Amino acid sequence: KGPGPDLNSTGKSTANSSEADHSWTSILSVPQDEKGGIITAVEFDESGDTLAMGDKSGHVSLFQKSNNGGYRNAFRFKSHSPALDPLKSLEIEERINMIKFVRGRSSGMYVLTTNDKVIKLWRVQRKRSHM
Repeated sequence: KGPGPDLNSTGKSTANSSEADHSWTSILSVPQDEKGGIITAVEFDESGDTLAMGDKSGHVSLFQKSNNGGYRNAFRFKSHSPALDPLKSLEIEERINMIKFVRGRSSGMYVLTTNDKVIKLWRVQRKRSHM
């Protein structure tokens, strides 16, 4: 047991009725995802300001720490697609198995993603707006 109230599967507190009701929500699901939003990999950067999550459909979602202590969705991209292994005649799922933040020499953030067969390195940078 942790220091906080116990939560049941509905997200409601199981503490006695004299305490305030607590409820929770989860960012660990992606409702619009075609494979049910199942999260398969999670990683924080060194500072803890950025959270990366990979899912079963091959998407990576990046979340930035917000002023209220939570995380807000920064953006999402497709990292891996299903492929066929020609030597084994097997389909390689797009599921993200691992995510790692990698420090580069230049400014910007690098994210390493893997599925069962392919490793990809992504350079992530903020889009500049021209006014």
